[in-house]
Amino acid sequence: MLKHASTYEDMERLSQGTLTARIAGVLRILDLSTFHPLILAVNAMDTDGDQKTELFKLIESYVVRREICGLTTKNYNKVITGLVKQLRDAPEPLVAFRQHLAELMGDASRMPTDLEVAEAFARRRAYGVMPTPRLRYILEQIEYGTRTRFDEVMVATTNLTVEHVMPRKWATHWPLANGSSVPVESSFEATVGNHVLTDEQKAQMDARQRAIDTLGNLTLLTEALNPSIGNGKWAARREKIAKALLALNREIATVEAWSEPEIAARARRLAATSNRVWPSA
Repeated sequence: MLKHASTYEDMERLSQGTLTARIAGVLRILDLSTFHPLILAVNAMDTDGDQKTELFKLIESYVVRREICGLTTKNYNKVITGLVKQLRDAPEPLVAFRQHLAELMGDASRMPTDLEVAEAFARRRAYGVMPTPRLRYILEQIEYGTRTRFDEVMVATTNLTVEHVMPRKWATHWPLANGSSVPVESSFEATVGNHVLTDEQKAQMDARQRAIDTLGNLTLLTEALNPSIGNGKWAARREKIAKALLALNREIATVEAWSEPEIAARARRLAATSNRVWPSA
């Protein structure tokens, strides 16, 4: 896990070596060694530290936003070549760099919009698709972005685990939105098992299955939920989440029930924080 400043405001007070270590750590988590020539080019610039900080910030925003949205990395060599050229040739490298990012087109290279990031938080399956270290990093940074000056308790990040708020095995203890209970988690399982369900139940089951692994239903805990709580009722999970001392979990622990509307609302809040932590060009 990275050992780094919690916000970009903190970053601006750090040495250039520490800033380089941070962006290198981000690229390591995202498995993007292709960006190393760009980092070297930034560090080789004859400019002040503030401009380099802004460049590192833009690079991180670019790669993290694309990771959140599930966009391809296949065109990054071409993107990096263009960005390095801006740093070397433009009279105002930071302005040219930012403009070049904004002008990139197509899914292979563009910077996702705030709306696309929000859509990804709400609809994209993250758990089981995005590697756990990346999920942990994204949620960790949102945690830092959620904290206020009143959050005096600093929680160690090295042992955080990514957990579902509503468990993947929910059928036994988690009624559907219409209040009914079902014997299995998916309409496919119901069909295979010859369970008789209404069309409304099947639709709500499918909607729940789409929401379960999205970022809106994922959080960080300082230790994994043990088996006795793992698939249990909301009250037990809520109590465990409330003890996590993370700003990320504060609103979760105040909710009396947890279902699809709460997941959707939390996805919107997380996306808003994410767009603030990793702003677009």
